[in-house]
Amino acid sequence: MKNYKKYILLVIIFLLVTYIIYNSHNDNIISSINYDRSNKTITKEELLDYDDYNKCSFNKELLGSSKDYDYKKVFNKNKIQDVYIDINQNNLYYLLENAIDKPSVFINNIKIGDYSIDCASIKTKGLTTLRYVWSYDYNKFSFTVNFKKYNKEQNLFGLTQISFNNMFSDSSMLKEFTSYYLFNEMGLDTVDYSFVNLYINNEYYGVYFMIEPIEKPLLNRTMNSESDFFFKPNGYGASLLYDYELDNYLDSDGNYNFDSLVYNESGNFSYPRNKNNILNKYKAIWEDDADSFKKVYNDLPIFFKTIRKLNELNSLENKNTKYFEEELESIIDVDKLIRFLAVDNYLVNTDGYVNSPARNYALYMNKDGYLTIVPWDYNMTFGSTILDDINDVINYDIYNPTINCDIKDRPLINVILGNDNYRNKYNEYLKDITKIMTEGGTTSNNNKYKKNNVSSIIDKYSTDLINNNTNCIQQFYNSSEIELGQKNLKEVYKLRSKSVLNQINGVDNKIKSDIDINSLGNLRMKK
Repeated sequence: MKNYKKYILLVIIFLLVTYIIYNSHNDNIISSINYDRSNKTITKEELLDYDDYNKCSFNKELLGSSKDYDYKKVFNKNKIQDVYIDINQNNLYYLLENAIDKPSVFINNIKIGDYSIDCASIKTKGLTTLRYVWSYDYNKFSFTVNFKKYNKEQNLFGLTQISFNNMFSDSSMLKEFTSYYLFNEMGLDTVDYSFVNLYINNEYYGVYFMIEPIEKPLLNRTMNSESDFFFKPNGYGASLLYDYELDNYLDSDGNYNFDSLVYNESGNFSYPRNKNNILNKYKAIWEDDADSFKKVYNDLPIFFKTIRKLNELNSLENKNTKYFEEELESIIDVDKLIRFLAVDNYLVNTDGYVNSPARNYALYMNKDGYLTIVPWDYNMTFGSTILDDINDVINYDIYNPTINCDIKDRPLINVILGNDNYRNKYNEYLKDITKIMTEGGTTSNNNKYKKNNVSSIIDKYSTDLINNNTNCIQQFYNSSEIELGQKNLKEVYKLRSKSVLNQINGVDNKIKSDIDINSLGNLRMKK
């Protein structure tokens, strides 16, 4: 009996110690997402780095080919899978304390579903979203994980990086998902994506939109790329307008030479940071990054040759000629551009190329100067950053879509809408879009869709998104706000389709709605 009592006592003590340790551990974990980053306490010298960590292993079984698209298995659209990031606590605090500067820090391990990679890096990501999350004192940032930071050969079935978007400014949590779905259905290559539950040091950070970044693997699998000229233009120069001051660097053979702008008297290569340097006016093309600039420097002569021709065609009074079409189609994938513009407009993406300055799209150029546009960044569709009235969103102009600038200052749009054949194709694709999303029917390529298709997609994920979000310590939106956001997103899709069809058919009647535009998430953008 005494031994029995002793055994019971030991079990009680064990359970009590376990409880204390567990709760102590949880206190630390809970404090990470609610961590007060106002007083910076962690220095770079206190960070754990690759050289300090002796548990790195290189899993060759996870290596793959992006060209063969081996990493499609990582993006599971049938369920919301779990992602676990294990990171030294000092590294995490440093990341949160300096999030606005996007520092890159070492992580011990990341596990996505059944796949685990040791020793990678993580950094915060975003522009507008990052600034707002920072200003609201949230720690639920968007992140990018780099698998090859410490081992150039390491990848996840060909994928070298992966991003996690926090879906700030999207109360439905489905803007990006439905946007990329539409681009795919319209025959455009896009990044891959899925929903995940993100845990950092076993703390639940919430449902994230896991997405493939704009990087080389995407090109390898979609375009069999041979060029490194692939960027996300964001800011001045992203409009692709040509500054004829560049002609000063043309030689007698019509080739550009910019060496005098980047090499000093000692022959050393330097990044053109001076505002008076003409190349500095195009810094958005290489994301204002010295390493990226150096990587594409030798391609700049062919790039500006292409942009010069694009602007010459844009300035022509008569764009309805065979010459115009042949010349334009020699420098850019026109059909993909038309499809892109149709989807981009339907989604009322005022945070993209239509804005001033232009931003948030991806641009690829091959070795011959041939351009292809790639969709990117659709968390702020339906006028999130610009429009305050839902009726302005629903009735957004399909033929004059620019914001704070003239359509002639957006050559990629003007060369399409200024040509009758391309404009007719644009209308045809817009009609296809309405059938895919809400109206149902057979598209121009003979694909059939049921009525209210997008509503079915939203309903498929609705319950899991709402339920999972309730377990998150920092919520951008509560369950009722998400439910309302999803309901209104479905309605906005329906009304947008009707407005687009009215505009194509020349019907002047505006579609009216009493939906509160802030119910789509815009309220969080109006601190």
